[in-house]
Amino acid sequence: MISDASGNLYGFSDGDDGNGSENAFELSPSNGGWNYTLVNDLGSEGNLSGPAMDSAGNLYGSNVIYGYGTLFKLTRSGNTWTYSVLHTFSGSDGEFPVGTLTVDSSGNLYGTTIEGGAYGYGVIWEITP
Repeated sequence: MISDASGNLYGFSDGDDGNGSENAFELSPSNGGWNYTLVNDLGSEGNLSGPAMDSAGNLYGSNVIYGYGTLFKLTRSGNTWTYSVLHTFSGSDGEFPVGTLTVDSSGNLYGTTIEGGAYGYGVIWEITP
């Protein structure tokens, strides 16, 4: 999970909510407890990373929908979040993005894959804004 400046927590579920769907969610502090808000229903994607957040409050993650995996961004506008795919891996540029994602002060996103690349043993990747 990751937190924002207001103390809200963000995470990705494993899809054990009854319909097998993975979700991005927000937990907001409230009267000594927490309020749950669904950020985005990610469908039957297999989330392989924890969330990362940039300075604008956008959330980033990786998953495997089909093929070799994707990197995605969730952009907040008011109470609505928009899902967009940033990159789809092809095998030669990596397969199966996993592990922690990192966003630097310039908004560049970094991570790793466990397979693919020149020798089939994975890559370290960078996506620039």
